[in-house]
Amino acid sequence: MYAIPDPHYRHLYNSMPGACLVLMPDLTIVAANKAYLSLVHLTEKKIAGSFYFDLFPVMTESCKVLQHSFKKVQQQAVTDEIPILDYCLPGPEKDPHQQYWKVSNTPVFDDENGLLYIIHTLTKIITPASVLNTVSNKHTGKTFPANERQYYNMLNNMLEGIQIHDFNWRYVFVNESLLRFARSTREELIGKTLMEQYPGIEQSQLFKTMERVMRTRVMEQLETEFIFPDGLVGFYQLSIEPVPEGIFVLSIDITERKKIEQQILQSEENLKAIFDNATEGFVLTDRDGKVKAYNKMVKESIILNLSDEIEEGSNIFDLVEKERKDFFRQVFNKVLEGETIQYDKQYTRKNGKVSWINLIFNPVFKNNISTGICITGRDVTDRKKAEDLLQKAYTEKQILAERMSAILNTLPANIALVDKDGSIVEVNDAWRSFTADGFKGKDYPVGKNYIRVSEKAQGEGKEDKMNMASGLEAVLEEALDEFVYEYSSDETDTEKWYRMIATPLQEEEYSGAVIMHMDISEIRRLEAERMKSKIEEQKKITQAIIKGQEKERNYIGMELHDNINQILAGVRMYLAIASNKDPAVKEVIQYPLQLLDKSIEEIRFLCSNMVTPLQNVKLEDMIREMMIKMGRNNNIVASLNYKVPGDKLSDELKLNVYRIIQELGNNIIKYANASHVTVDIWLDKGKLCMTVTDNGKGFNIDSKRNGIG
Repeated sequence: MYAIPDPHYRHLYNSMPGACLVLMPDLTIVAANKAYLSLVHLTEKKIAGSFYFDLFPVMTESCKVLQHSFKKVQQQAVTDEIPILDYCLPGPEKDPHQQYWKVSNTPVFDDENGLLYIIHTLTKIITPASVLNTVSNKHTGKTFPANERQYYNMLNNMLEGIQIHDFNWRYVFVNESLLRFARSTREELIGKTLMEQYPGIEQSQLFKTMERVMRTRVMEQLETEFIFPDGLVGFYQLSIEPVPEGIFVLSIDITERKKIEQQILQSEENLKAIFDNATEGFVLTDRDGKVKAYNKMVKESIILNLSDEIEEGSNIFDLVEKERKDFFRQVFNKVLEGETIQYDKQYTRKNGKVSWINLIFNPVFKNNISTGICITGRDVTDRKKAEDLLQKAYTEKQILAERMSAILNTLPANIALVDKDGSIVEVNDAWRSFTADGFKGKDYPVGKNYIRVSEKAQGEGKEDKMNMASGLEAVLEEALDEFVYEYSSDETDTEKWYRMIATPLQEEEYSGAVIMHMDISEIRRLEAERMKSKIEEQKKITQAIIKGQEKERNYIGMELHDNINQILAGVRMYLAIASNKDPAVKEVIQYPLQLLDKSIEEIRFLCSNMVTPLQNVKLEDMIREMMIKMGRNNNIVASLNYKVPGDKLSDELKLNVYRIIQELGNNIIKYANASHVTVDIWLDKGKLCMTVTDNGKGFNIDSKRNGIG
């Protein structure tokens, strides 16, 4: 292992990427590294000797949190960490955006365990929300089958652990790193709840943070110690973010880093170990490019595939490709002047694999004089691939979304997409116009819950909205494969009819329903016209049948009256002549003569009922004559209340009314055994109304009766 000369530790401290302050126990600033000075835009000379909180013009709540942390270190002589703190750093220039920091305050002891210094370090927290949302927010449906495997492989093979929990705390996704952290298999975790896997976790600060993110839908970060069921302890830096499925947890195993941090605070030898075992490559050079120190990761980053050998005393320019030396010299000179330069460089390994290395050039100062350069190299190949894939996916998704939107907007139907809870997430142009016109959909813009709005409806249309809400809820709960409902709206001058159709939408990444409201007013109008035509046609057929029946009745009536009655009258005449000649015969044929008289009278009555009444005769006169005959022949008191002024009824209507009352009268005579019959006829708002009542015995309407009709 290479040794680092003691004078170089100041250079390493000053070249650390993390911001760092060295404070006296009374919080007087002793020293600040370049990263801190770059953040506050001040010089070490300007802040050295100052009381720490004198740098803050306003004592904010965040400053009070810092005071409490420093007090804990001073009184208990222990390291105190603040996982996430939002505050603006002191200095003449301030970032207008909200900044989040991880703060660590560590005590340094002298040989007698007295508090010598406090090391104050800051690490800026950068949220990966944009990356996570692009990968996980696929509510428009499955769009890129060819890239799905690439997304999966990218997430599955990341060094960071990834786990996604649904709203019931069940594991729905874990990658290989998370499985390695948890020492579990995917089968042991997927579908299982967090509480089932780790009983008692509900009492931990970690779970409270996760539950808060699940509830508030606001990202949080923290560092936590985690004790596994087998007793193994690990330290992790967690980024917990809300996603449509629930929460997304990005876990970085910082167990080794935690151990390394403790080693840094304990001795300079541990600092050397950190330097040599860091995941980044480091090279420290003087102003001429002469290598003063380096770690083993330099071969996998800064000089990747350029040289297999590097040693102290060699020149960094000898390891740079010939065609890049001029560019490298320009960068080197700018850094010597105090500028920090960072860029990504593509390398091709010997096996042909392409890797991307992020290079950071920081100046090294001694007594405010630039004495050299610290070059840091980190492999960012996975990040580059992820960025490229996400950019491509985003572009393709935008194109597809525009195409789908164009297609939906050309459809005349009013279409909306709702999620599994019934909230409207997307609508087409027709729907927006539909809601703007003031029909039933006016209260249903994007973001509103279709079911809840319908359930709270009041006034006209309330029943329709309640029915539509119930139907949609049944579709979302998979109780119905489809729900169809028709309703009318008269909020405009013309009544309109709509058909609402709700169908389920089930995809791997999305579930919900599609709602369509279609204007069927024209269909209704055509159906009404068709029904009207059908009724008119049926009326014509009925009228033809009635005319045929009347013609047949007239024919039968005339035949009975002119032929049968004449025959019977002739028979009676001859019988009467015979009876006059012989008294014995007269006595014998007396009863047959009575039967003949009764038959002739019955036929005469039957003929009068069958033959169509004369036209241009008042309906009241026809009915009154019929009732007089019915009362006289059957010992019934019959009365008529006729209130139709002017008697302007058509002959056809008169005949229909006459036949109805005639049929009812015959039924009363045959079956009712009634003594009183009353007929009422009147006009009500242009409509002819009629009732026929009697005091007969009636019949059971539920019993089945035999008869011709």
